[in-house]
Amino acid sequence: MGPGGAVLGALRKTLGINDGTEVLSVNHDGVWLGFPLRFSAGRATVCRPDLAASRSKLDSAIQQILKGEHAC
Repeated sequence: MGPGGAVLGALRKTLGINDGTEVLSVNHDGVWLGFPLRFSAGRATVCRPDLAASRSKLDSAIQQILKGEHAC
């Protein structure tokens, strides 16, 4: 789906026509940061990320940096 389809999909969920999840994101210094919103009857609920998984990924990246490896 292209940008136009993404906008229409988000609008349909915001208006309560469809239920589902949309990820809102922004480009910050070349990195896309965002979080998912779950829509039900036009109401949005923030879907919090799995912090345990995030912590594990961050710990792994730090260990790779300390070893002189590339993090990605």
